[in-house]
Amino acid sequence: MDYSSKEAEMNNFTDKLNEYAKVFDGYAIHITPEAVFLKSLEELESTDLSSEPLFYKMIAYFCLGCAYNNIKLQKKSYVHLEYADEVMTKEIAYFRKCLRVISCILEDEIVALVPNARHMQARVYLYLANAYDHIGRFAEAQQYYHLALCDSANVWEVEINLGFSWGNTHSYYFEQEPLIVAQVKECLIKYSRYYKEKYLAFYNHLIDLPAPCLEVDKKVKYADTAEDQYSKWINANYLRLNRYNDVSPFSIFAQNDNLNLPKIETFDEEEYYFYKSFFDEISTMFIVCRKWLYDSLRQTPSVENVERVKCVFLRSYSILDKISAMLNRYMKLEIPMGKTDFSQMWFERKGKVNGIRDKIKAHDTKLALIALYNVRCDLFGSKVDGFEYDEQTQLIREIRNYLEHRSVLIQDGEYEKGEYQIKISYSELGRQTIRLMQLIRCAIIYVCNFVLHEEYDRNVSCIKDKQ
Repeated sequence: MDYSSKEAEMNNFTDKLNEYAKVFDGYAIHITPEAVFLKSLEELESTDLSSEPLFYKMIAYFCLGCAYNNIKLQKKSYVHLEYADEVMTKEIAYFRKCLRVISCILEDEIVALVPNARHMQARVYLYLANAYDHIGRFAEAQQYYHLALCDSANVWEVEINLGFSWGNTHSYYFEQEPLIVAQVKECLIKYSRYYKEKYLAFYNHLIDLPAPCLEVDKKVKYADTAEDQYSKWINANYLRLNRYNDVSPFSIFAQNDNLNLPKIETFDEEEYYFYKSFFDEISTMFIVCRKWLYDSLRQTPSVENVERVKCVFLRSYSILDKISAMLNRYMKLEIPMGKTDFSQMWFERKGKVNGIRDKIKAHDTKLALIALYNVRCDLFGSKVDGFEYDEQTQLIREIRNYLEHRSVLIQDGEYEKGEYQIKISYSELGRQTIRLMQLIRCAIIYVCNFVLHEEYDRNVSCIKDKQ
């Protein structure tokens, strides 16, 4: 039996998976009793999938992701979220595992499974987009929505969910807000019956907002010049400090780094200038590292270029520590300077264990801060049961560890990990550095989103106090 047929063969696990799927679907529409649902979930989670064919691993992980998605939709608030939420953590974890199996199927070109795998991949992208949107990772959610459109069967669901996403976040986009509102209204009009029947208040709130014609949003035509090709590379890799880069990467409105710290009106001018200069330094550091990376990756892996890519990789973590220092002051966390590293700023000692700081937990409605914490978990890990790294960020952690404490040898071929040294190709190191910088960019955006939300709440509170 060849590898393709073995991985696609039917076995006695088929009927069990069908039963689990029916139970999980029944729970979603309030037919399956909760006790039956939880028992089936426990059974499938405890099943050893290591010896099962790839097809069944893919289906099992997808079912588990959907099961936790069902729990989230029925049990979890969309307003008040937990920083270490096991349900949402496991939902994302199982969908990531499903994507990992799908990657194996597509990379190995298992012909019998490819059509189903591609369809499943698009569904997982949609579920991950919704999951990321739910926890405030709006930038990455937009990217996953785009990926979900690779299957035309998803179009209506993607567009409806984009309508909700844009409708809830349009105020974050500043200069491009009218364009976002225009796209929201396009979704509202196209699916007006759906919105009016289920979300009339949402529909009424947005349908009359002023917005330009979307024809003004044109695609940029890049010239064959060094400057334009660099600009194209930035936007293709989602590295522009511009929120609209995630919505429409090659739009004429996504071609400049326009991300700025919102006006902090609850402080005096001198204090605001401090935060603005702090944030400008973070942005400049990111933009300079981005250019170093581009210049180095376009050239041969000379000693100088390799060291420059390594430098960009490590300096990216310095940007995160600057973010934590700024938030320490802004949120009055009172963490001693020298201990404000991004991985640990979230925690304080509570008895014999570390827990989320009370001053951070108080911001359970600030999705952007929760998004920032989730980026931290992807890069540094989490003790929440069931947490699963994004496959790429797991490799990023290894590379950082070896760059700082052991040895990294650049050579062609497969990635190899030894006790004292890893061997990695120049192109792979470049890809991982790009992925790291994408996460850093998201972190910078989420800081801005958090400050905008926090300042709005502070100003509303001040107005109420005066009344």
